[in-house]
Parts: sequence; structure tokens; C-alpha cells
Amino acid sequence: MGKGIICVDIGGTFTDIIALDVETGEIVKEKVPSTPKEPEIAMLSAVSNVLKRIRSKEIEFIVHASTIATNAILGQIGLELPKCAMLTTKGFRDIIVIGRQQRPELYNIFFQKPRELIQRKYRFGIEERTGPDGSEIMPLNQKDVKRAISKIKEEGIKAVAICFLNSYANPTHEMKAKNLVEKECKVFTVASSEICPEYREY
Repeated sequence: MGKGIICVDIGGTFTDIIALDVETGEIVKEKVPSTPKEPEIAMLSAVSNVLKRIRSKEIEFIVHASTIATNAILGQIGLELPKCAMLTTKGFRDIIVIGRQQRPELYNIFFQKPRELIQRKYRFGIEERTGPDGSEIMPLNQKDVKRAISKIKEEGIKAVAICFLNSYANPTHEMKAKNLVEKECKVFTVASSEICPEYREY
């Protein structure tokens, strides 16, 4: 019996799955309504249905794509972002709102800014500073991180992003902060230097 490949796309309205039997070329398709607040429910249901119909029972790998994250950022009705927190260099917690001062509709007096991805009260300024050459200008203030951790636990935060200035040149402070968060909280935690180590504040 051949091996199978499953491809999943979770959209805001439907979750689509295509399964391929590598040896026979058999293709099985499945479409189910998405469950926006808990997208894994629709995905697991669709995968279960596909496995009942495909001959190959040994799945080699699953390819997962999702438009639901983009839809959530764009503000689609019915999609709720999990409660997230951000640890960033002290003095820079409003950068994700200020952005680059680009105005998509300069003369529209009714223009409304998109909702904030992370509420201001969940953006924590941490005393630390790394220079653009990677040198340490100010050590990481672990007391600041621990104060943020206490608030994260108190507020029931589900995910934490750590974005320190110039971490692309030296991720040491980010990784120290990440280790502290992961040690104290059972939440998904990611450092900017792990996924996009590039210069610029925004």
C-alpha cells in the first residue's frame, strides 16, 4: 500500500483538503465549513473524512496553508485573535501602531485605522539595548521581564512575541527573555530574530 500526502488550506469560510496516493495517483478531495474560533476542529474533521476514503493509510507528510491568519489581521467578522502580548525595547512599544507614518487614504476624514494586533496594555517595554553592530549597550533587565511575565499569567495571555531593537545583529537578549517566559508560562513564545532577523524598527 502506497504512501499518501495531505494538503490542507484553512480559509475563513471553508477548509479544503486534497489527499494524494503517491503510488496510484488517486486523489481525494474534501471541503468542510471552517470553524474560525477553533480552526483545528474543521481541519481534523476533514482529515478524518479523507482518511476513510483514501486507500493509502500511511501519510508521508501534511502540507498546511492558511488564509485565516491574513483574514484575522484584515478584520474579517467572526474571527477573533488570541490574546497576545509583546515584549519590546523600552520606549518602542508603540512602534507597531505608529508604523512608518504611511497614510493609505490621505484626504479621507472618515478613515479608520485597523484594529491593533496587540493591545497597548499588553505591550511591555523592557530595559535593554543592543547596538546595530550587535554590541551590548545596556544589559537585559530581568526584573522587567519578570514583571511582564506576572502580567502575562494574570491576564491569561495565549502567545508572546519578543521584539527587541537590533536583535537581528545579536539575538542574545531576545533569547534570554524567551527562555524566562517559557520557563514561567505555558504559552506560545517567539522571538523576532527566529523568524525575520532584519533591520528597521517596523
